[in-house]
Amino acid sequence: MISRIRRAIRYRLGRHVVAPDLESGTDEGVQRYYNSRLSDCSFLADPAHFERPRIDWMRARIEGGTLLEIGCADGTMTAMLAGKVTRLVALDLCRESIERLRARSLPNVEGVCGFVEHFSPREPFDWIVMSEVVEHLRDPAGVVARCLGWLAPGGRLLLSSPDGSWEGDAIEHLHVFDLASWCSMLVRSGARDLRTFKIKDRDGRDRWLGAEVTRD
Repeated sequence: MISRIRRAIRYRLGRHVVAPDLESGTDEGVQRYYNSRLSDCSFLADPAHFERPRIDWMRARIEGGTLLEIGCADGTMTAMLAGKVTRLVALDLCRESIERLRARSLPNVEGVCGFVEHFSPREPFDWIVMSEVVEHLRDPAGVVARCLGWLAPGGRLLLSSPDGSWEGDAIEHLHVFDLASWCSMLVRSGARDLRTFKIKDRDGRDRWLGAEVTRD
């Protein structure tokens, strides 16, 4: 009863997350939560799936160089990006996700399990991709700022996030963005050379917020 009342109060305050491990804000709790939830992204390999346009948007822009994919899940998208670059580092918090990625034996891909907030790359990247990740982060602007520091001169950061709240997402999304709050978050990160827009799904509906940020 108390938990239901607490959730109702939080929802009225605009705080919709109901996963206690995420609400706690500790690294241990967040790690435990995501280790229990393997993301099956195999649907992204289907060209007819309604979510495919956000992947195609990113793939169309990437060509050559090195790439960091933040939030690789089971490696479905990783496999679609690996052929576009010479080297790819795929980062995810879920241990099983990284194990499944490594089982794909992609020759130019290195899987890393850990928090993006604690990640420290050995070298700069030409491309960084975060697709459906920033809404899960405790400090989105801070993570974007870190990513900008990992780009080589002229490198690009490609981002996407749901446009508003989708049914079923409330359990683990710490943030809900519209175009105004999306732009505000990116400006707070220190991004200057950036382009923001909306991405349509396969049925032509606005589904995602997109951004392309270039490092000077």
